[in-house]
Amino acid sequence: EDFSCELHINLLPSVRGCRLGTQLVELFLNEVARRKMPGVHATVYEDNEPARWFFERLGFRSLGRRPGFRPPSGQGRMEWKIVYGRKIDR
Repeated sequence: EDFSCELHINLLPSVRGCRLGTQLVELFLNEVARRKMPGVHATVYEDNEPARWFFERLGFRSLGRRPGFRPPSGQGRMEWKIVYGRKIDR
């Protein structure tokens, strides 16, 4: 309940690094705050280090891990996701 809003963002490689993702997330967080929601969560595959860095840089903190739902890799290893959360200042 503390992180009741879900954020999903996916940008094409051609527009990554242009601060567009940061601007979109900031707009989303402002709207969430305006609606007086307590927090936001986002889920990232554990091996997606650029996405993990992106959310951590924006103040999101790890809330834990859960199994991923991608088809298993050729090595047969389990895929994991990290759930990130950020409380909203109201």
